Amino acid sequence: MLIFAIFGVYYAIIEIIILPNMFDWGHTKCFFPTSFIRHYKYASAIACLYPAAYAMSMVLIAIHFIYRFFALYK
Repeated sequence: MLIFAIFGVYYAIIEIIILPNMFDWGHTKCFFPTSFIRHYKYASAIACLYPAAYAMSMVLIAIHFIYRFFALYK
């Protein structure tokens, strides 16, 4: 669980730095930064860190529950 807590801090820092805004049109979703990094050349690449960090937190939760399942039913 320590890795999940550390990753939660990382996720919060990424969200503060990027300040993501989501555009939703039909089945299309687009994230773009609204902070100071929006003027940088690689702002789109940096903005990809936000959904990647969210997905990684879901993966960490899934791995944790699989571990707990096998720990209880060995």
